[in-house]
Amino acid sequence: LNQRLAKMQAVWQGYRTRNEFHEMMRNTTRFQASFRGLLERRRHLVLFKAVLRIQRCYRGHLYGRRVMHRRHDIASRIQFLYRGGAQRDWERKQEIAVIRIQSHASGMLARSHVQKMLDAGLKIQRVWRKFQARLDVKITLYQRLEEVRRKRREVMHE
Repeated sequence: LNQRLAKMQAVWQGYRTRNEFHEMMRNTTRFQASFRGLLERRRHLVLFKAVLRIQRCYRGHLYGRRVMHRRHDIASRIQFLYRGGAQRDWERKQEIAVIRIQSHASGMLARSHVQKMLDAGLKIQRVWRKFQARLDVKITLYQRLEEVRRKRREVMHE
């Protein structure tokens, strides 16, 4: 009976542990998706502004002042290239920082989860050993009691 109870407790604890782990992974995935969506929207906004700038420059070129527009085009290309490189560097740094934070958080949660599992295992072992010790004491006491009874019968029959 006690072995069955211990087995049931172990199965239940395993079930709960797996559910907690899956919940943690779902939350981590949601966080990553949200953050990547934010980065992608920012990148899209930059590209959208660049497209608008290109359209304005092109329309201005079509409608006159070509020399001035040519200078502005060259200047805006240089600026675009510089800002694009700077933006990509900044986004790379942000992505590395986010991944680092996520990995540390995931590691912390995993270590915490493992510690909880170890504590639960130790508790089960402690309870089982206490039960076994009590059972051993009872068996020893009953054996001594039987021995005393046997000796009494022998003395009474003599």
